[in-house]
Amino acid sequence: MRARYLWILALAVMLGGGAARADDLNVGGSYNIIPLSTGDVGGGSITPSTLNTAALSWLYCVDLYDTIPVPGDYNNTTTTSNGMVTEFNTPLGTSGGVVINAGAVAWLLDHYATANIVNTNGQIALQAAIWHEIYGVGLNTGSGYYNSTIGTDYAAYLAALGSNTDPLSNVLWFSPGKTGDGTVYQALVGSPVPDGGVTLLLLGGALVGLETLRRRLHA
Repeated sequence: MRARYLWILALAVMLGGGAARADDLNVGGSYNIIPLSTGDVGGGSITPSTLNTAALSWLYCVDLYDTIPVPGDYNNTTTTSNGMVTEFNTPLGTSGGVVINAGAVAWLLDHYATANIVNTNGQIALQAAIWHEIYGVGLNTGSGYYNSTIGTDYAAYLAALGSNTDPLSNVLWFSPGKTGDGTVYQALVGSPVPDGGVTLLLLGGALVGLETLRRRLHA
């Protein structure tokens, strides 16, 4: 009976991977300027940034109509792996709290975020493509912040995306917050932290150990 209880507990932990948790998100650096059809606005990638002191390779904006001052430390950030974020302008970018077209956003990030870590034009194009999927906005070719490389990359990313999606858990979804501060800041999406694989490894080891215990008790 005890072995069965432990097994169920371990399984619940594994299946609860999308549950929200409180983290310390330090958002560093400065914004890129994204030339959108709705106006020029700051966006990702925002680096150097960290999650509980672990470096994030990249960090992009999900929310478009709220803001987040950078650099800044957001020590009461809600982190999920299921696309769930908190926005002040919820009807514009989320449905039931989940980012609209979150699977498409995850696909774009999986395929282009790492390649553009040091490519500013690529970052601008990727951020614009993310906002296009969530809000339906496009690029403003008449903006002083626009150039043909951004436009070419933006079109290529969306053409490659098509109807593709990736698992929402491939990235981390952030609702930044500060202790004692009720402000709803701009929701963000970031790279997995390096110790994610270690966590899965430990969980796998725990499950193997519980299975061994179960077999011994039933021998």
